[in-house]
This record gives sequence, structure tokens and C-alpha cells, in this order.
Amino acid sequence: MSREAELRVGAGRLVDGAPVLSGEVDWAVGVEAAMTVEDVIYRRTLAAWFQPHHRAELAAAVADRMTELLAWSPQQREEQVHSVQQRFAGELEFSRAADNDA
Repeated sequence: MSREAELRVGAGRLVDGAPVLSGEVDWAVGVEAAMTVEDVIYRRTLAAWFQPHHRAELAAAVADRMTELLAWSPQQREEQVHSVQQRFAGELEFSRAADNDA
């Protein structure tokens, strides 16, 4: 099955090397009523916690999929990505401050 076909049926990975499937985003949006990229990344897939090296890529890929599912405008997509990236940055600042205090 091609990568495009896998993504259509929900079996394809959103980002190579990260075990988050497009179907997880579809489920989060369609069944669990997730409305933000942050919700999917942090609460629905837990990717922010277990895939820290892929977070930025995953945020963009989740936003792309949610744009298709929720008919977001390019501006809405960008706002969603920016919002979750700010949270990532805040966590890095906290981590650095904790390291400096140790």
C-alpha cells in the first residue's frame, strides 16, 4: 500500500520514526471531539511526552490532518501550530531553568 493510501485509511505514520498514525488524529477529532493541535499532541496521543524529538514535525503533520478534517483556513492552521510551539518553548525554558537551579 502506498504512503498516500495508508494515510487515507489511517494506517500511515504522520512522521517517519514517530509511532503516531493518521487514524489517531481522525479518531481524536471525529470521536473524541479534539479541536486543537495541542489537545491531540498532549492529551490524545501523548506524543509531546513520548516523542519529544519529533514534536515539531508532529505538530505540523497533526495540523495538516486537522486542517483537512475541520476545514481550517491557512491562518487557523498557522495559529494552531504557533500555539503548540509556544508551549514547547515554554517547557524548554522551564527545563533549562530547572537544570540551572540543580
